[in-house]
Amino acid sequence: MTTTPRTRIIVLGAGGRTGRLVLDSALHSGHRAVALVRSPERANLAARDGLEVVAADARDAVALRSTLRPGDVIVSAVGPSGRKSNGLYAGVARAVVDATAGGSHRFVGITSSGVRDDDPNHPWWYRAFMVPFMENTYGDMRQMESTLRASDLPWTFVRPGRLLDEAASGNYRVEDGKNPKGGVSISRKDVADFVISCADNEHWTRRNPTMTT
Repeated sequence: MTTTPRTRIIVLGAGGRTGRLVLDSALHSGHRAVALVRSPERANLAARDGLEVVAADARDAVALRSTLRPGDVIVSAVGPSGRKSNGLYAGVARAVVDATAGGSHRFVGITSSGVRDDDPNHPWWYRAFMVPFMENTYGDMRQMESTLRASDLPWTFVRPGRLLDEAASGNYRVEDGKNPKGGVSISRKDVADFVISCADNEHWTRRNPTMTT
């Protein structure tokens, strides 16, 4: 399935820094976007043509199922407010699998280049310090990926390096399943634009594009 203009893209974690940029990219590309947020008041998303805001927890399979329509693409931009995610990613994965059972949907999830702790392209200091320091969240992300891989839902996991609050450069590298050599970081906007490109076609379906500058 390839998306066409005005496809609905359901964005989980739409109130976060990356999620907001995913919404922007989806709308700019001509799609309809549904922002799934726990508190629309707190998210304070500006009304725009093509944007619908739904109050729901991304881990609520019933709420997600009631939001979905045939052909929707689900994008997960969820993330913890602190260093530890404490099961957030795994919970979202279970809800997505339950909500999409028997449907015709696709899933694009944002995790991290750190989920592959044996990646030889990670700098030594990253493997030695960052991977253990972030293990609670990286382990949770691995569980999300495992849950989706075991399902019938077509999936893509975008694994960015360290996210920067900078303008998009368009100048980044992508490797399948491994960190681009020497790469460490990437702008959130570049990631958001790439995520929507993954929603637009099947090139990266059942693959793990890993991104850095």
